[in-house]
Amino acid sequence: MKRLTVEGGLAVVQDNSIFLMSGQSREEGRKNHESLVYYVPALNIKSWEALKFDTEGLPEDWSLVIWNIKQFDRYNALFGIKAGDRLLKYIVDWLKKQTDPTYIYRMPGVWLGILLPNSEIPWHLRRKEQLLSEQLPNLIDYHLYVDSIEIPLPLCGDMEQLMRYISYLFGKSRGDFTSRHIVLSVRTKKQMEREANLVQLVLKKLKEEEFQAYFQPIEYTNTKRCEKCEVLARLYDKEYGWISPREFIPILEINGFILREACKMIRCRKNKGMPPIQFHVNISAQEFMREDLLQSYLKIINGFDIDHSLLQMEITETAMLRSPEYSIHIMREFRKRGIRFSMDDFGTGYSNFIGIATLPVSEVKLDKSFLDTMRQSNTVRVMYDDLLAMFRKMKLLVVAEGVETAEQYRYLVERHVDYLQGYYISRPLSKMDFMQFSENSLLGIGG
Repeated sequence: MKRLTVEGGLAVVQDNSIFLMSGQSREEGRKNHESLVYYVPALNIKSWEALKFDTEGLPEDWSLVIWNIKQFDRYNALFGIKAGDRLLKYIVDWLKKQTDPTYIYRMPGVWLGILLPNSEIPWHLRRKEQLLSEQLPNLIDYHLYVDSIEIPLPLCGDMEQLMRYISYLFGKSRGDFTSRHIVLSVRTKKQMEREANLVQLVLKKLKEEEFQAYFQPIEYTNTKRCEKCEVLARLYDKEYGWISPREFIPILEINGFILREACKMIRCRKNKGMPPIQFHVNISAQEFMREDLLQSYLKIINGFDIDHSLLQMEITETAMLRSPEYSIHIMREFRKRGIRFSMDDFGTGYSNFIGIATLPVSEVKLDKSFLDTMRQSNTVRVMYDDLLAMFRKMKLLVVAEGVETAEQYRYLVERHVDYLQGYYISRPLSKMDFMQFSENSLLGIGG
């Protein structure tokens, strides 16, 4: 078995042949030795390329544990790059005290890898929790979050491909203010491979302009006209069939597709002299935590020269309350520029009134689950009525989602709910069909 160790700045194989010395150039290393192993002098550990040597001959009951230090860019921005380097070294030095230093690796990005026997992993995770609970250098008023993934050696396989999958998995939770641990199984690896392949598919579809935006009308009950709509997207593939928006929306958000389509429609209606309609754009929790969210959105919006008030951002309460101070700040910055927020899916999960009272939202979208259970439960009907009364007193507009029957429609109109959305009003429509629907609505013609 070949095993690499680090001795006084040297990367050494078990037979004591030196591959690369600290301070030695790569060209010099190539001239002096047939093989080359990368070494990270600043941290005095090996880089991830050394894993292929160290995993050879190890028992199958070992795993590779990868740490992802989250929000590290933000830490660098707050305290400086040198402070970030010191923090990374502090964590590495801490790890060296917990496990065999020769099995610690600098991975791509801000990742650290540790090779461990499976029997030591529970203890390792407890120590990780202890590290995160300590007061770390320069971390006054700043909490450190670390995600980790446990990969059994038999599942490591092609290391470069595995790193691409891991990068995708870590990227999904980049905005979370949590520390998670994921155990990679055969099943989760297959799911991760599917998701990573879907990323490539979505990027290909975007490049080939095969995505199509859809627009679901939202009716204003006072006028019975379509005065708002929600911008959606659909994706079909011969291999995967209809693909859930949850799988591709995060990629579209990074690309700005949905927001761009909303802006295009606002501009198109303005050019045609059509009455303005407000377009709703969903923001996922992951997207909402982007540090450049405001700047990137304004760059797209300002490129169309449109009235900012014709855009409304939708985000769930759960996403807003992950970091209330940040949420209040960023939402106020949007509002200064005329863009308001709607709290989406109210009534699901652990919706509470503290969020409604503290967050600067102008509108609440009641989840369709209320309507789905209203017929069977008088308690739900009473709760619904009380919610409407409370929101009215708070001067919040209310949108009822999931309106699918005439009975539901009449019930909501009788209670003076501001806006209605659902298949009873209209299904999501293509651009041309929506333009016709909104024109018919203006003329009082049924959709």
